[in-house]
Amino acid sequence: MGGFDGTGFLESQPAWVPILNRNSDFLVTLKHLSMNNHIIKGTDKNYSVMIDSGTTFSYFPKQLFDLLESHFKWFLRIDPDNNIKGSEDFSYGRLCWRLDDYTSSHQFIQSMPIIRFAFDTDQGGLYEYDWYPSEYLY
Repeated sequence: MGGFDGTGFLESQPAWVPILNRNSDFLVTLKHLSMNNHIIKGTDKNYSVMIDSGTTFSYFPKQLFDLLESHFKWFLRIDPDNNIKGSEDFSYGRLCWRLDDYTSSHQFIQSMPIIRFAFDTDQGGLYEYDWYPSEYLY
């Protein structure tokens, strides 16, 4: 896979996540997903997921996506005045929101949840990656 160059790396050491199979196209095991520190029930089934940092698209198994979508809707319902400042828009498909005229893009991004992916590491620990709204919204 190549080496590791720590120049410009924000953490002192990387977290190494084991690849399931050398021929698996970067498949790793997802331990669970959480949204704003709330573990999404049903995502702890050790899903095999592919890591691809070279694209802006995210692909999820249907069952995992459905759980994520329902949790977005739950997140909106618990505090509709502050969470997800925008209106649902299904003209582009599922899980879309339109920025309202009275909301700034900064307010909109700040109102969206942080999604956390948890993976096992080679060292037997857990690595958690926070996916911020500014990264998953486009």
